[in-house]
Parts: sequence; structure tokens; C-alpha cells
Amino acid sequence: MFKLILLSLAISLSTAHANLSTLKAINNNTPAFALLVIKNGKTIIEDVKGCAEFKDNKCARKANKDTTFQIASLTKQFTAAAILMLEERELLSLNDSVKKYIPHLPKKFDRIKIKDLIFNVSGIKDYLNADILQRKPLHEAMLDIPLVDNKKALQKIQKYDLTPADFSYSYSNSNYILLAEIIKNVSGQKYETFIQKNIFNKLKMKHSFFVSNIKKHDNYAIPYSAWPFFQEYKSIDFFKDVGDMGIFTNLADYKKWIKAWDSETIFAKKETMKKFLSQATHDNGKIVQLGENVGFGYGFFHQTISRNKKKYNIISMTGSQRGFSSQFRKIIAKKTWIVTLSNAEDIYPADTEILKILKITW
Repeated sequence: MFKLILLSLAISLSTAHANLSTLKAINNNTPAFALLVIKNGKTIIEDVKGCAEFKDNKCARKANKDTTFQIASLTKQFTAAAILMLEERELLSLNDSVKKYIPHLPKKFDRIKIKDLIFNVSGIKDYLNADILQRKPLHEAMLDIPLVDNKKALQKIQKYDLTPADFSYSYSNSNYILLAEIIKNVSGQKYETFIQKNIFNKLKMKHSFFVSNIKKHDNYAIPYSAWPFFQEYKSIDFFKDVGDMGIFTNLADYKKWIKAWDSETIFAKKETMKKFLSQATHDNGKIVQLGENVGFGYGFFHQTISRNKKKYNIISMTGSQRGFSSQFRKIIAKKTWIVTLSNAEDIYPADTEILKILKITW
């Protein structure tokens, strides 16, 4: 499907002011696709095309630039940033025990520190039941996962046996459920309220909100299953949990987040931003490795890739939820950001192809 999309994209991006107007593979008969590319602070493309909501097999509401999408695991970078804000205010330390702020956790959680949650090295099983996701395609597996919120997730997490204490990397949404609970307990505010006040309001991200507040909004995309199935998921707030996911936003607001990121104005102190951009390390100083040249950090991945005999450092994250997919990538040396959002699952176009079509050289 995306080979066709990218072929069409090559035609549509031939003008100086690129847009998706001639992209035939995405139209009013398909879910929406949003693309943002920024280079050296200049917006190369910021456009949305497709349908935000179908009724009776027809597009009842087209997506536009204000339409919001659930960004799933891209939420994790906001959660990690909130934890660093609390550390910056000396309300906690990343080296603190998780049980210091969630004292009712069982004794087996004694060894786990806050940073172990952020870096996915806690050994806590993923409450989203990863074994189901491994056995079935995502669009089928999502139908099997029971309705969940933070309270139910916490109840499940406390019952899990932890993996051996080798602190090796293992991606787990459970870690970020616990981080949301810590943010709530330390700040004295709901997780959503803390993020709203300290990030969304500060950066004037006026279109961004949480799934728990969705009834107060109307211009959001309805979720659909993977291309080309387009099966609607009837309950958009099926996942009510936050911390690991739960944020709705659009390209305009995410661009404000990028601007704050690049201008280092997310935090009060420059050293906090430096920490936010650093790779995760174990207590012995070794980098947390997922594989060769891939590590994790504060809610996103760090990767080194080789291209044309040169090495490039990239930070990135993908998000997948019932009926939504999202991704961001930044090629650091080239000061290039690529962001895609969709209300269909499994939409992850290759950044190399996008840059090639946009004639952005490496």
C-alpha cells in the first residue's frame, strides 16, 4: 500500500509548497494521513488528507489540519519529560525507589528505581498482554485485549512476577503506567492535569488533550483497523489509560513541541534538556542496548545508521493503538524532523523514502 502512496507522493511534492492534494492513494475513501517534515527550522510540508470519520461507508467528515489523532506511545516522551520536571524541582530523584511514591506495591518491587521504569529495564511484564500481540496480527489482537484504565492496569501489574534482576531492556507499557502514578502522587495533581498545565498550556498546544477528556472535543479522527481493512473500532476510548498512551494531538501542536525541543525551552534548566536527550545507561555506565546501534532514552529510541559511508544519529518513536498509528524521527545532524499521524493501524512510511521524494539530501 505505501509503495503506491509514496509513488503518488513523489508526484504531489514537486512544487515548492508541498501538500497532499494530489495524493490519490489517500482520499476520502480511506482513513486520514498527516505528514510533517521540518528541516533547519523550516516547514517543508505540513498537510493532512483523508477521512476522519465514515458513516454508511461514506466519508462523513474529512480530516483537516486541526483534526487530532491518538498518538499512542509517542505519549511516553511527555511522561518522561514530566518526571524530569519533577526532578528539576527537587521533588524526586530518578534513583529513588518506585515504592517511595507508590508504597502499596508488593515487596518484590523494592529493587526498582524510577529510572528503571523510564528506560524499560524494570523487568515488569507488559500489561497489554504481549503474547497475544505476538500470535496475531495487530488488528485482530486489539479485539482481544480487555478494556483497560490505569486502575485496572495497576491491579494487573502488581500481580506479575518480575523477570530476573539483570535489568536487561524489555519494552513494557506497564513502566509508564507506574510513572503516571508517580507523577500524580508527587505533584498532587492528576497526571493529565500536570501535563496540561506544564506542557500543553505552556507551549500553547491548544488542540492537545487526553482520551479521558474526549467528550469535550469534536474534531478528532475515528479509529480504523489496518490498511486495507478499514474496520471501525466502535469505542474510541477503549483504552482509557494514560502515561503509556492517551494523548490526542495534531501536526500544528506537535510542531510547537518540536520548536520547544529544538530551542531547549521544554524545561527550566538547560542541563535537564541535556539529560532528556541522553541515552539510557545502567548503573555501571553501560548504555541500555536493544540491539546493535540501538538504544533507549527518555521515552524514545536512539539509533546510529550508516548511509553513503557516513554515520547518522537518529532519535525516534512509533506508536500503535486500536485504529491509530504515529511516528516521529529526527535526523540530528541534518536537523530534520519527520512526523506522521494516521487513524488507521500500521502506517509507518520509511523516512528515507519521504526525504528522497522531498529531495532532501543526507
